[in-house]
Amino acid sequence: MYLVAAAAVGAVGAWALASLVELLSGLPLQLTWPGAVVLLVIGGCISAIAAGAWLRLRRDRVRTEPARAVALLALGKAAALGGALMAGGYLMFAMLSVPDLAVPAARDRVLRASVAMIGGLIVMVAGLVLERACRVPEDGDDDAEDDQPDL
Repeated sequence: MYLVAAAAVGAVGAWALASLVELLSGLPLQLTWPGAVVLLVIGGCISAIAAGAWLRLRRDRVRTEPARAVALLALGKAAALGGALMAGGYLMFAMLSVPDLAVPAARDRVLRASVAMIGGLIVMVAGLVLERACRVPEDGDDDAEDDQPDL
């Protein structure tokens, strides 16, 4: 539920920023390719960390230091929250340009915002996978203890 709220906050923030920029400059907010590409790269890096943690903690059942597990969990939570925020914001940027799709610049904005939104979704999903990899079994749950490593 907190991810939906983060996406909504990102969308409202993007709408406010785009409205302010258009009000002050008279031109719609321009998105650049480097922002979208960096978000995709961050998503790839967090995906690699999440895959490594999942294999190490879940499949191989390797014990890890508690401080490392907490750091991975914090990274996962932050990535999921930040990815949802970014995805919601870039979705709003794309939606604001949809009415003007006949204009080539608007099509470019929609394309760039869509690629960045996909990057945000990748970051969010990778964060959720990392968060799940660090889950500790609840007390009294014997079946879950067989499936999950000791952290």
